[in-house]
Amino acid sequence: MSDRIIFGYNEKEYRASDMMKMSAAEYEKHKEYMQGWAKSLGVDKEKTTIRISEPYVSKEAEKAFVYAAESRDLKNKPLTRVNRKCSLEKTDGTWTITGVEHDRQRRDADRC
Repeated sequence: MSDRIIFGYNEKEYRASDMMKMSAAEYEKHKEYMQGWAKSLGVDKEKTTIRISEPYVSKEAEKAFVYAAESRDLKNKPLTRVNRKCSLEKTDGTWTITGVEHDRQRRDADRC
């Protein structure tokens, strides 16, 4: 197990090894603090939208493509967008995803 820093606040860092020894009550205390912190920053207001296209038939028999667009907004401002092209192939009557290509765009301006 890695002993990387999992979270920290009030000039104290908590590592994986600290969490292994932590009681359930102490964990809940930290969880409540971090949830309150996330709410105060508005991070809990993130919205994700996924749009999926109809299948596009390939020139090759028994192959098709589906496109998906995932948009994440924070505080009603664009945060990231991921576009995916999923390749599908029909084998024994069942469609299987054989490949996924994606690109990611991040909008850093005015994030929080």
